Amino acid sequence: MNWSSGSPTFVVELNGTTAGSGYDQLSVTGTVNLSGAALTGTMGFSPPTGTTFTIINNDGADAIVGTFAGLPEGSTVVLSGQSLTISYVGGTGNDVVLGAARPNLALSNNVAPAGISPPGTDLTYTVTITNNGSDNATSIVVVDTLAPTVQFKMGSVANTLPPGVSVVVAYSNDGGSTWTYVPVSSACSAPAGYDRCVNRVRWTFQNPVSATAPNNTATLRLIAQIR
Repeated sequence: MNWSSGSPTFVVELNGTTAGSGYDQLSVTGTVNLSGAALTGTMGFSPPTGTTFTIINNDGADAIVGTFAGLPEGSTVVLSGQSLTISYVGGTGNDVVLGAARPNLALSNNVAPAGISPPGTDLTYTVTITNNGSDNATSIVVVDTLAPTVQFKMGSVANTLPPGVSVVVAYSNDGGSTWTYVPVSSACSAPAGYDRCVNRVRWTFQNPVSATAPNNTATLRLIAQIR
């Protein structure tokens, strides 16, 4: 199959997960040359993350020649508003495969100052979330557990969020069984400005986090004092 001349367009319809009955698949015997061809189509449903569609089933072991116009290996294809990634080495290693794009969250924790500190020291805990995937990350919930040796500092939660992203912060005093607790200065015999009852802090993201830098990173902070 040689699409290297004439600027042809391959139109695929993806309406299910089974080749033939659910989505279009082109089976090719011999070589496949995509140079100069375009890819377009429609998506008639929302596939689960990780779903793959082998749209060109290439026989034998010969590699695909060229790529669809503007779609190098691993790039994003948008069909009917839904994002998929494209691979020319999918399937048995030489098939054209579209995969439902997926987020890939990396999480890092940091505390400052590091090392051993005396009682009365305020520690800043920072959680950084980065979406390194190929699609927006949705329904993100982060829970930070406070050790019994520290006490939460009132009003210390601070967040650095991508544009258009907000979070709802909730507190627990029963190990996360409920999230209705409201921090109170001097609670549970803590000094003024601190709450010793708080033992969990939860951030619930209200919006998706993009997979596109620099808007793919969120930073969450709180301060707790060593007792």
